[in-house]
Amino acid sequence: MMATKPDLTIHLGDVYYVGDAPEIQQNCFGMPTNGFQGVKWPHGSQGSFSLNGNHEMYANGKPYFTILLPTLGMRENADGQVASFFCLETAQWRIVAIDTAYNSVGIPILSQIPVINSIPCIGGDCHLEEALLTWLRTVVKPKANPKATLLLSHHQYFTAFKDQAYTKPAKQLMEFFQGQEVVWIWGHEHRLGIYNKFSKDGGITVYGRCLGHGGMPVDVGTPDSTKAPLKFYDPRTHALDDKTEVGQNGFVTATIKGGVLTLDYRDVENKQLLVEQFTAGPGGSLTCTFRNPDGVLQPPPKEPS
Repeated sequence: MMATKPDLTIHLGDVYYVGDAPEIQQNCFGMPTNGFQGVKWPHGSQGSFSLNGNHEMYANGKPYFTILLPTLGMRENADGQVASFFCLETAQWRIVAIDTAYNSVGIPILSQIPVINSIPCIGGDCHLEEALLTWLRTVVKPKANPKATLLLSHHQYFTAFKDQAYTKPAKQLMEFFQGQEVVWIWGHEHRLGIYNKFSKDGGITVYGRCLGHGGMPVDVGTPDSTKAPLKFYDPRTHALDDKTEVGQNGFVTATIKGGVLTLDYRDVENKQLLVEQFTAGPGGSLTCTFRNPDGVLQPPPKEPS
């Protein structure tokens, strides 16, 4: 990843397993703790940011906010990353990172059980805090000054896999992006997924991109495109030492040049998998083109007729 010499690096959240201080020291600062060799999260030449994930919230978020964030942000900012949401802007593009994790943790233990965690008041619904919405209204002002927009979050808006969809944030964002298409990159699910333009349950219309395959073993599963319009996914697998079959890890580099956002998807061996370009138009509109160089990423299997 660092071979690309990025200006900024952005982590989409989840410091395993509970985001406590020793785990942040081990997985972000490269300190050997808990009997394991540490790894250091790489910073870009201009700085680095990290989103809040549900695993950080298992420790009530305190180590994330008080230990990790002060080490991040733009290099010239001595205060570090001051919040779990932020905005980066160019003349034609706006990158908006939101915190879906703050309200992602429901009732302990019960909220981790599939099906049960979808019951209201049991699992968290990932709704956006009022402070974040006020910041969007009064500081970012995307409705008064629309631009081509790249959204970043930890949790998925929708999915073609077995995981849960979290549509509440997308509904709240209708206040700011109604009638505008945006690119939305999320993590949480341990896989890579590229979706066709889609909206769900009255939420905003987005080009959804799941990039949850950065570090943990990647989940293997068969997609169901009746849930969400999956365009490409990575079906490749390999075996861990214990013979468990897992998918391929990877990352994406985002480059903004004028009105064009280029997303270059790579696997852990730095093999190029897909290149997308989103071109900004009037009022934040988007035109999307892509190149799938070697056909590694595949469309989902067709449903039997």
